Amino acid sequence: MARSRALKICTAMGAALLLVIGGASAAMADQLVVDGDGVTAVSENAAIVVACTDQPVSFPVLIAAVRKGNPDTKPNNNVFANGSNVTVTFTTGDAGMSASLADPVISLPSDWQAGNTQNDLSDEVLTAIVTLPAKAAEGTGNVRFSYTGTNNATEPVTGTSSVAVTWTTKTCITDTVAPQLTLPGEVVVEATSAAGAAVDFASMVSATDETGPAIVSVDCLPASGSVFSLGTTTVSCSATDAAGNTGAGSFAVVVRDTTDPVVGSMTDIGFEATDEHTIVNWTDPTATDAVTVSPAVTCTPASGTGFAVGDTTVTCSATDTAGNTGSASFTVTISDTTAPSLVVPADLTVEATGPSGAVAEFEASAFDLVDGDVAVDCAPASGALFVLGDTVVECTAADSRGNEASGSFTVHVVDTTKPVVSTPASFEAEATGPSGADVTFSATASDLVDGSLTPVCVPASGSTLPLGMNEVTCTATDAAGNTGSSSFTVTVVDTRPPVLQAPGSITVEATGPDGAIVDFSVIATDIVDGEFEATCDPAPGSTFALGATQVDCSATDAAGNSATVAFPVTVEDNTPPVITWVDGPQHGESYVFGSVPPAGTCTAFDLVDEVVPCEITGYKATVGEVHTLTATASDTSENIAVDTRSYSVTAWTLRGFFQPVDLSGTWNSVKGGATVPLKFEVFAGATELTAVSAVSGFTVKGVACPGASIVTDDIEMTSTGGTSLRYDATAGQFIQNWQTPKKPGSCYQVTMTTQDGSTTTALFKLK
Repeated sequence: MARSRALKICTAMGAALLLVIGGASAAMADQLVVDGDGVTAVSENAAIVVACTDQPVSFPVLIAAVRKGNPDTKPNNNVFANGSNVTVTFTTGDAGMSASLADPVISLPSDWQAGNTQNDLSDEVLTAIVTLPAKAAEGTGNVRFSYTGTNNATEPVTGTSSVAVTWTTKTCITDTVAPQLTLPGEVVVEATSAAGAAVDFASMVSATDETGPAIVSVDCLPASGSVFSLGTTTVSCSATDAAGNTGAGSFAVVVRDTTDPVVGSMTDIGFEATDEHTIVNWTDPTATDAVTVSPAVTCTPASGTGFAVGDTTVTCSATDTAGNTGSASFTVTISDTTAPSLVVPADLTVEATGPSGAVAEFEASAFDLVDGDVAVDCAPASGALFVLGDTVVECTAADSRGNEASGSFTVHVVDTTKPVVSTPASFEAEATGPSGADVTFSATASDLVDGSLTPVCVPASGSTLPLGMNEVTCTATDAAGNTGSSSFTVTVVDTRPPVLQAPGSITVEATGPDGAIVDFSVIATDIVDGEFEATCDPAPGSTFALGATQVDCSATDAAGNSATVAFPVTVEDNTPPVITWVDGPQHGESYVFGSVPPAGTCTAFDLVDEVVPCEITGYKATVGEVHTLTATASDTSENIAVDTRSYSVTAWTLRGFFQPVDLSGTWNSVKGGATVPLKFEVFAGATELTAVSAVSGFTVKGVACPGASIVTDDIEMTSTGGTSLRYDATAGQFIQNWQTPKKPGSCYQVTMTTQDGSTTTALFKLK
């Protein structure tokens, strides 16, 4: 709602704006506005409603705060403070009316007391729900609300307000409700015939109506007592009250067939077995059912089936069209009293396999009409050990019902087998000398009955057999006179090659460009032929070139056995060249700067390469350290020869500065702008130098004066009158006239430097 909207006051309402409780009656106060139409907020109209004679009714009213008072900070001021909250509460209602507020708080804006807000309403409008009880006649009444807020002094601002309610009456409730049916969920009955079953459900259905008589008649289709067919049938029911309101509903009637057919009884039967499964035939029984006429009967096992020996239960069953199954059973008994048919082998002869006789293998069988092949028990059993001579074997066979058959035969065990002589396979023996070789071997003999025997061999083991093929025969005889023999050959051969004794490898140093002469010896030793010289290529005493050369040696004995051996002969060049110095600084000498001789040259000679290049490095002529010349030469085998010479270079000797300049850290006091003569001498060893080129230069550097921290800038050396450095032959000294800067109080360091790097320094303070 806009703040600028003026408050509309209905004259019919009279004094609807309430004074502040506890405030002066003449003072204006902020209040509530209560609107009864619930439509336009907030016009302060009365509420006009229609009341029900048979039930309460509810309607809304709107509530807002209205700006009325004049603001100040006095405690009794009745104007709501800016941004404060006003709490609204229902107090009383005439004629039993009541009211409720979902939100009881009006939040005022921060400019509520502004100069142009007089009679404005609050932006926030509350809704109260008024409930009017059922009324028998028209009438009027008021609904009252109280409010509580605070002013600028945080004192309470309270009061009440109300809205008038006018009502007329009418009847609000009519009969539009249909009767309520009570029906069963599902009715399930058993069929009594193929037509189904009669179903009575009258006691299961009823209807009630909230305005009609206590009992309302219910009509159903199909009706109770009707015959219902098999399956599910929907029954539809309805009931109508006096006002013509009809209620309807339905339920299902399920007629089902769950009764099993009745199968006729059978008598137990029995037979003698004619096979593993004996065929039995019978006539199946019949069956009856309340719904299905003559249902088919099936027996398991069926008539004509083969039955095993023993008792078998036959079950005959019948299933009606509803899937209900009934059954009856009887027993079929098959007996077995017939013995098996036994077959045993004829008498058999076996060869003894040891002193205890022999294991005899045989096969006996038995067949039974019921069991088919049955096991046969023989004593002794097949695979048993039978002694030498004759043994009777008794066999029996029994079927699973204990019917037994028996039979016998004889096993003859004999010994006609020769001893087995075991000799080594033919083999070769290596000659151990000119006479051949001493040969040992092992031969054994074994008899199945007598066991181990000792054979006789010719030639005997341990004999010396000559080179070539030698036959050996071994024989053995058992106690039964059975003789066995075996032969083999021993061939004495010479297959061992000579053994060569050669050096593993030979390494020699080259003696010239062609390499070196190498001498060696390789001896062959043979078991049969003794020692002899091997043949080598290259031969001993040959000249071997630089690098590795393989020497191949061989030797062959009288039997043609050859042996070879190879070894390397390596000729190396590990000798570096010999260096010869030509001119240059001498080792251990000291030279004054400027008098060091040139580096010189070097030559080098190598045993293999002869003349090789030689190079000198490290030449220097500076002062202050020991210099080393290094001569280096390398041959083609990368043997490097290195020789060195060391020498030193001494500095020049400086004398001065002479008077009037003082040295040794003394500060020379000079008038600024004055000329100072810098006098000095330079000696190269004992020789005094007179050429001004010996001096490399002068430097003038500004320094901090004693006791001060300020440093002047470096300046250039300024000579007076355009003079320059000169050598005074009369005085025998160098002279440099320095014109000092015109800067009194400044200090300088003057340094003279010669070509060898030597320096002389003096300190000056200008005044």
